[in-house]
Amino acid sequence: MKMVPNRRSLIMRTLLFFAFFFLGGVSVTMSIIAAQGDIEELESVDAILVLGASKIGGEPSSAFRARLDRARELYNRGFGKRIIVTGGIGEGASVSDSRIGKEYLVQRGIPADVLLIEERSRTTRQNIIGARTILDSHGLHTSLLVSHDFHMMRAKKIARDLGLVVFSAPVRTKSQLQYLQYSFRETCMTFLYLLFKV
Repeated sequence: MKMVPNRRSLIMRTLLFFAFFFLGGVSVTMSIIAAQGDIEELESVDAILVLGASKIGGEPSSAFRARLDRARELYNRGFGKRIIVTGGIGEGASVSDSRIGKEYLVQRGIPADVLLIEERSRTTRQNIIGARTILDSHGLHTSLLVSHDFHMMRAKKIARDLGLVVFSAPVRTKSQLQYLQYSFRETCMTFLYLLFKV
């Protein structure tokens, strides 16, 4: 049976409405991500919490190095007493991202006994759950959260939902193209977190 024009028109209008609604939601969320990523809340805290990123050939990736260098800078400026590095063992690897991160920081002058590592996580939420366990077991209550600007809104939301007292210390993304790509990805991940808490 042929679809009557009025019905076809109604379906098209409905699809366009949902498309505009989706694009509007993406646009608004990306704007909030940008605004949150610009906020720097440098406070003296118990721990500097570095969210994991990947490693390449046994070395921290450029993104991970940027986060580790930010943590080192904050520690050297006296903002935190301990540094917690998160990140588990990736597929095909034998050493955790966090252990590689610890070695990187020790090689650059951070005392080994300042560093605590979380080695089981594979996602942002798992990073933060693991870090919460470390914080609790060491009597640490406040943290500076170190991650990239595009990641900060979701990471801080997850941390605060899990009861952590965190302040943001974002790493700036230098490439505008990368920033747009990762911001769009973060928008999708934010929707998933809000809907399913993953």
